Amino acid sequence: MSVILRFVNDKGEIIERFLGLVHVEETSAKFLKKSIDEFFAKHGLSLSKLRGQGYDGASNMRGQFNGLKTLILNENKNAYYIHCFAHQLQLVIVAAAQDRESIFDFFEKLLMIVNTVGSSCKRKDYLLQIHEEETLHRIEIGELSTGRGQNQATSLARPGDTRWGSHYKTLIRLFDMWNAIGTVLNLLHQHSETSKIKNSASGILDKMDSFEFVFIGKFMLKVLGMTNTLSKMLQARDQNIGCALNMIGDVKKNLQDFRDHGWDDFLKEVSEFCEEHAIDVPNMEDYLRGRSRKKMRGGEPMTNYIHFRGEIFAKVIDILATEMDRHFTETNTNLLSCVIYNSSIIIIKMLLASLFYILSAFPTAFSEGISSSTGRSLLQIPKECPISFEFKNYTIITSQCRGPHYPPKQCCDAFVRFACPFAPYLNNFTECSKSMFDYLNLRAQYPTGLFSSLCKGDREGLPCFASAPPVSRPDADSHSSGIVLMKRKTSRLAMVSKTLFVLVFAMVFILA
Repeated sequence: MSVILRFVNDKGEIIERFLGLVHVEETSAKFLKKSIDEFFAKHGLSLSKLRGQGYDGASNMRGQFNGLKTLILNENKNAYYIHCFAHQLQLVIVAAAQDRESIFDFFEKLLMIVNTVGSSCKRKDYLLQIHEEETLHRIEIGELSTGRGQNQATSLARPGDTRWGSHYKTLIRLFDMWNAIGTVLNLLHQHSETSKIKNSASGILDKMDSFEFVFIGKFMLKVLGMTNTLSKMLQARDQNIGCALNMIGDVKKNLQDFRDHGWDDFLKEVSEFCEEHAIDVPNMEDYLRGRSRKKMRGGEPMTNYIHFRGEIFAKVIDILATEMDRHFTETNTNLLSCVIYNSSIIIIKMLLASLFYILSAFPTAFSEGISSSTGRSLLQIPKECPISFEFKNYTIITSQCRGPHYPPKQCCDAFVRFACPFAPYLNNFTECSKSMFDYLNLRAQYPTGLFSSLCKGDREGLPCFASAPPVSRPDADSHSSGIVLMKRKTSRLAMVSKTLFVLVFAMVFILA
């Protein structure tokens, strides 16, 4: 078991450190909890100061009652569990696929196709040759357009068990190379030297020539396509949590819209593909063929419409939506929303709301030196900055405004570059700029008034001093213009303010 901690230092910087490996004799939740307790005690760490926990998603971690996360939450209510979002999305898709036997069977057959046509260099080369010839023919007859980056040579990728992005690529190539794959399988069926390969190729061809195989393939292509961009964003090194959180809601909405209004267009798309490739399209009102065991609850045979629309199309989307709600809970998405200081949209009132949410989410963590009404008082402070004020280059500003050892003009110029274009939309730019730097805790490090001039109507920028002597940091209660949360001696809440309310997430990754 590897143990990694993420914390915020006294400069407000987020630090992540690998602490060490712990030998575990078993992976039960109770034993892992005992091992973590001993490891924390060895290094002088307290579980009571934990503010977040995350694991690899193994079944013994996800248990609602006996999982490790629950055992820790029972001991420390502030140790919120936030699972790896990139892995969560894969779990959502996997859960939807495994719940439906027909979809699980489809991906088993898909893997057989990839293994059969791509098991040797000779078969791969022949597949590419046939596909290239077909592509050139389609270009000649006008079915395909030409252009830079289009119609490039490709191959049928092997889908990974957990990397569902690879399944998406495989499905794209499956339908793009459909005819070429069929040709290779036919040749293997007719000319292979072994009966095993002949029979395997014949069985795959029969499966590919079924409406259900095409239906499920096209359906999963649609579903995986809706989540593909989000999956890439969650897995990116320069991950933008703000955009990702917003996209989670968009994905849910798109899935629901597809369920409610996309059936007719989707069925038409599948039917047209089948007709183009001489695959029989069943009448949706007819009873399901070869599935006499499949009956409705009342005992009546199931129609094609109920099977495809109800049992596959609607149920998979419903399962997907339920799983997304379960994994991307309101609590953990709200907590992550509170710490987005490099998001494309940072709004003054959202920062106030974020602090209030953190105060309410961690009621026992900030019990010293702060009244119960502090969060509500912050929300009631009148601000003339409209909710539409967006700080689009926020990280540029914060990277150049880290303290008196940074030139004040450099910091102010950075503020000018992103803030002045918003001046026509603000009622009082002075109040906005002052509030902005109050939150950053900069007014205590730079001369008072340095960032409080109005933005000119001609957008020339904020008039800033070329240089300014450093000033001593005033006490928290020596001025009334800033938002005073508590005195400096109460360091825990001051740390939250200094880091724009960044939560301290201690992440413990369990290696299977």
